[in-house]
Amino acid sequence: MVLSKRGKSGHITNTGLSKVLRAAGIPQGEHCLHGFRSAFETLALEAGAPKAICERVLFHVAGDATEQAYNRTKYLEPVRLLLQWWADTVDALRDGEGLPAMPEPLLAAYR
Repeated sequence: MVLSKRGKSGHITNTGLSKVLRAAGIPQGEHCLHGFRSAFETLALEAGAPKAICERVLFHVAGDATEQAYNRTKYLEPVRLLLQWWADTVDALRDGEGLPAMPEPLLAAYR
């Protein structure tokens, strides 16, 4: 079963992502995509995640035009660490547990 569709741009559509939330058992009106994005950035920053990595995860355009033209890094390993932390955080919130610590390798790389 395909849960998400791609729009003309090739990106997954909001409708497709909303369908994923419903398939995960999250009722419509209880949570929305922007709520998850907002919760992610708020909790990640409070846990010490670097702002640049949070922005990359959210696919926000950062910096002025010159920085955007030259900085094309994808931050693959830091993004992987942060997204695993987020998955663990969502599981902890679901299960009523304490939030996990930010991965030390991610924090150490940006001190």
